[in-house]
Amino acid sequence: MPKSEDPYFHLPSDFDTPNTVERNGVNDNQLQAIDISARMHEDPQDRLHLILGPPGTGKTRTIASIVSNLISNHLFEGRKILVCAPSNSACDVLSCRILHSLSQKQRDEHTLIRIGSQPPSDDLLSSNFLSFLVLEEIFSILQADRNTKTVKLSKLQEKILNKAKVIVSTLNNCASSRLSPLVGKVDFVIIDEASQSLMADCFIPNRFKCAKVILVGDPMQLPPTVLSEAGRDYGLNRSLYEHIHQTLKDYHRITTLNVQYRMHSTICSFPNDFFYDNTLKTDSSVDEATRNMNLCHIYYYNTAFRETKEYDRRNQNDDCIKNGGRIKNDGEAEFVKQLYDNIYTSMPSSNQRSTSTTNRPFTIVLTNNSGLM
Repeated sequence: MPKSEDPYFHLPSDFDTPNTVERNGVNDNQLQAIDISARMHEDPQDRLHLILGPPGTGKTRTIASIVSNLISNHLFEGRKILVCAPSNSACDVLSCRILHSLSQKQRDEHTLIRIGSQPPSDDLLSSNFLSFLVLEEIFSILQADRNTKTVKLSKLQEKILNKAKVIVSTLNNCASSRLSPLVGKVDFVIIDEASQSLMADCFIPNRFKCAKVILVGDPMQLPPTVLSEAGRDYGLNRSLYEHIHQTLKDYHRITTLNVQYRMHSTICSFPNDFFYDNTLKTDSSVDEATRNMNLCHIYYYNTAFRETKEYDRRNQNDDCIKNGGRIKNDGEAEFVKQLYDNIYTSMPSSNQRSTSTTNRPFTIVLTNNSGLM
């Protein structure tokens, strides 16, 4: 049974990140995570590492860079890297980022295979989708010999998987019999959004007898969703990431990404103070991008509903309208629209405008606002 005192849970006191990895736009902590992954490959006792990434710190980019570095340096000849996430959408994002980090030759050789039970959200991923590649193989066989009557799908799948170096799959799909050919061939497992994944799901990739595991997440963000009260009683709403993080947080086996690229420093100040002990830094490019926007500060606007019987009785005829047991607020929707219009027209470039978005927490809000935006 591994113990926290074991040597592979501690980085050497003189550890430094050498220039063995090209930066390619990554910051110091991202570079350290990339380099540690390469060291893990070389050290048989180095089997586990955690990457902690608050919102907007480039967790997905770091994973893509780790994978690209391992492949580009030919560290995985004949072996495979399995990259997992709890959802198909997260796997599609990971696949796109990793493909973008690979060379054209590596993309053409189907270095990456995406496993899934439903088509990818991005059409560009179709050529890397296992089911699509199996169909291509079948067409090739039929073109070569039109008299062919049977094709063994399992053999075709095994042939395609054997050629791949990177497999991207949801955690649940790792239990699929289609992936049986990978047993004993996976050296590295990287799990993204591990802090939001069920603990049991994170154990599924272990069926491939992997040697190294990197868990990427943030215990300060949403925990796994457990609907069963009995499951919560047994602690299943606590992720494997959180369990290990609690054990290792006082040691050196965690790389923290501390530069965020998503929020203006003013927006970042609250979560930074409340959750991250003011250790989170905002990259200068974020504030620079909004410097020329002609926006006024919004100090406070309370859009919360007071869900009490007294409030409902007194406000039956106001702007808060009940709809099939749900509540919508037309005044709030109009306010959000005006705020969005102000931000949109203040953006100096069309590129910034194309990347703006409005998040809505509930379906009724989405439906209500769709006619306004």
